[in-house]
Amino acid sequence: MASKTGWNCGLSCQWRTRAGAPWRDVPERYGPWDRIYDLFRRWQRDGTGSGSWKICRLRLTRRA
Repeated sequence: MASKTGWNCGLSCQWRTRAGAPWRDVPERYGPWDRIYDLFRRWQRDGTGSGSWKICRLRLTRRA
């Protein structure tokens, strides 16, 4: 099971991508923006979320 922090990071990254907003504008309900950004960068560097990000981008592209 994914951690709550990881889940919030995933949701916040989806929100940010969809809104085209800077990290600082991510709603507080997802947690502190700097923590979310740190997790995103860590996952980006180690490849953890590469498949997930691709799926999210495809879904968002199809909705647009």
